[in-house]
Amino acid sequence: MPIQAYPELSEVEVSLQDLAKIYDIYREQRTSRDEWADTLWAELDMGVMEKGMDDYDTRLKKMPKPIKALKPYKKVEEAVVAFSASLPLIQSLKYASRSRSTDDLGELYLGRRALFI
Repeated sequence: MPIQAYPELSEVEVSLQDLAKIYDIYREQRTSRDEWADTLWAELDMGVMEKGMDDYDTRLKKMPKPIKALKPYKKVEEAVVAFSASLPLIQSLKYASRSRSTDDLGELYLGRRALFI
C-alpha cells in the first residue's frame, strides 16, 4: 500500500496548536482569577493582580495575526480586558472595606437585620 499524504491533517494540527496557545493563556488567567477570588480582602495584593493581567494582555498581543483572527482569541481578549478594567473597582472596594471596623460592620448588619424582622 503506497504512503499517502493528507494535507488536511496538517492543517488541522496547525489549527489545534493555535487554539492550544489561546486556551493555555485562558486557563492560566482563569486559574489566577480563581486564586485571587479565594483571597481575603486584607491579603489581596493589587500589584500582583495588575501585573498578572498585564502579562496576560501582553502575551495575547504578541500572538501572530492569524491567531488574533480566531473567535476564541477575541473571547479571551475580552475576558482579560474586562477583568483588567474592573481592577480599579476592586481596589476601591478593598480600601473601603479596610476603612470600616468590625464593630461598624456589625452595627450595620444588625441595623439592617432589624428592618427585616
